[in-house]
Amino acid sequence: MKEDNPAQPPIFIHAWWRSGSTYIWAKLRQSPHLCCYYEPFHEQLKRPDLREFQLSRQDQISAALRHPEVDRHYFEEYTPLVSAGQLQFLERFAYQSWHLRRDQDDGELRDYLQRLIGSANREGRRPVLCFVRSQLRCDWIQQNCGGVQIGQIRNPLSQWRSFGVLPYFRMHLSEINSGLHEKFPELFSRDCTSNEDQWNTFMTLYVLQLLKMLSTADFVLDIDCLTAKESYRRMTQQFFLDYHIAVDFADCECPISDADVRLDSILAPWVRKMRAHAKLICGKILHFDHDNAMRNSETIQPGLRNAIESLIR
Repeated sequence: MKEDNPAQPPIFIHAWWRSGSTYIWAKLRQSPHLCCYYEPFHEQLKRPDLREFQLSRQDQISAALRHPEVDRHYFEEYTPLVSAGQLQFLERFAYQSWHLRRDQDDGELRDYLQRLIGSANREGRRPVLCFVRSQLRCDWIQQNCGGVQIGQIRNPLSQWRSFGVLPYFRMHLSEINSGLHEKFPELFSRDCTSNEDQWNTFMTLYVLQLLKMLSTADFVLDIDCLTAKESYRRMTQQFFLDYHIAVDFADCECPISDADVRLDSILAPWVRKMRAHAKLICGKILHFDHDNAMRNSETIQPGLRNAIESLIR
């Protein structure tokens, strides 16, 4: 069977930090038929010395972040555009545009994504864009770029603990909070410095982003289920195979914290918060597709499913 065809639509994977996103990217990158862009909204793509940076070793970074080993630089797929001076990544893409409405106009961002897609197609490879800063704009990407939309999640307790691996994650969480507070002060407080404030921001974002992905995505990939359940691995592999991509996730080993904790209980305060601001969320943050959200919720881990279904029913 032919594994890929550049005429087929691009694939967009919407993850967040510390959710196994590098593992999924590295697995897909093994296919010579795919052009897998690592974190297309990463702020490092604005570096003036990006061409030199692409030649640097990534061993220490990979070890510190507990990433799988890679045999090429994370940003190698950007080389044709970087060499031609055509990448044109803008700094605001990383954090200042963290949320976009589905109908919002952003021609610069749309053109940037289309340049990535076009570069892959010119090489005769299918573009796969693996994001970790896109979950609150995944429906905007769907509206402006089409393609296959995949949401990627991890249980929030494991993900939050993994934020502690480097100061980077909490530092930028505060930056995200600041921008979202200006737009949605009802949901995001002004201060995000204490552990309690950061936890509240993280969980508010987690639930909003989960709702947006459930509503938008063609498939929601739960990395915990991919680790723990053979039946789920087969289902996920079949989803990719339906798009002519053969991938084996048998070696997926994402650590799972507090597997016995009831996630629906942990999420309950934020479910109540979302319900209290439902008009704001559905009017300004989400273009909500109830049927798609219910369909996607059926395949995620039970604690998350119970909490989200209690909110969207």
